[in-house]
Amino acid sequence: MRERKWGRVINMASNSFGQVAPGLTHYIASKGGVIGFTRALASELGADGITVNAIGPGFTRTEGTLARAPNFRGQTSEQLYGVLAERQAIPRPPTPEDMAGMLSFLASSDADLITAQTMYVDGGLIRAS
Repeated sequence: MRERKWGRVINMASNSFGQVAPGLTHYIASKGGVIGFTRALASELGADGITVNAIGPGFTRTEGTLARAPNFRGQTSEQLYGVLAERQAIPRPPTPEDMAGMLSFLASSDADLITAQTMYVDGGLIRAS
């Protein structure tokens, strides 16, 4: 990337960093590290034409989240999707396709001047926290 003077680094963070979620301290701390890494690396690589950003998905509706969170604080995954959607500006669970759209944008030349950012793809949940 440095030789070509162009490149994209896109990290996966989480919107949990912008929320209070007791019991998930270890997870939130790790995602905070990803966000800090993204910002610091952007400073190191920007002069070489390389952008560094992160995507912070919300609780994304996937087979994995359905299987992994069958009973989170007394709620099934379906109930948790509903509770979170009620707090979002756009009241529906994020999907993998939503993440793909942001990824495609950040990887494109349309994002040439966007770096050191975390783009939250969570239906506006973070704004409600």
